[in-house]
Amino acid sequence: MFTEEDIQTINTARALLKRVEEDATAHGWVSPPVIGEARAFDYGRLAEAADRAGTALFDVLNIARAYCKFDISDEDMHMHEKQVV
Repeated sequence: MFTEEDIQTINTARALLKRVEEDATAHGWVSPPVIGEARAFDYGRLAEAADRAGTALFDVLNIARAYCKFDISDEDMHMHEKQVV
């Protein structure tokens, strides 16, 4: 069901979401609350949403591997950590 390209695409998305989470968190700490612009709270919400989305993508791979017996290696599971997006 999953090709190597599918797994790579999912991991690219996970890497991107992790970067969004980290950038939003960092920006939220230095962003003063200005009317009409994003506030630190908004960046916090963005970071949390990116984290949940990344976790959901991990769950897709993990369930496919653990319960559906798809051939997904440990390296595949952690590929996103090595990707630069």
